[in-house]
Amino acid sequence: MMCRLSDASGAQVPPMKIFVAFVHLAFATTWLGGAFFYVVILQPRLNTLPAVERRAMARSLRATMTPLLAISALLTIASGLVMMVQLHSQHPGSFSHSRWGLP
Repeated sequence: MMCRLSDASGAQVPPMKIFVAFVHLAFATTWLGGAFFYVVILQPRLNTLPAVERRAMARSLRATMTPLLAISALLTIASGLVMMVQLHSQHPGSFSHSRWGLP
């Protein structure tokens, strides 16, 4: 049995659109949550270690966290751009000429 999703008008939502939105949310959560965890939780704990151990641990963490956050950021931005293109294809002209979000 396959689950069918529909929008507010009752039209079926294409699976690719759902996939892009899922990728966007998953990697945005990873990007922001990972950065928050590193800065708010790990960094204060690292500051309690002796200098030599702190540098070694920070180097090890950066080797893991930097690629994770960079890839998450790129995939979040890329999937956001794909969603913008999808929105623009459904509503040509109104998206790029709108003053929405501007003062």
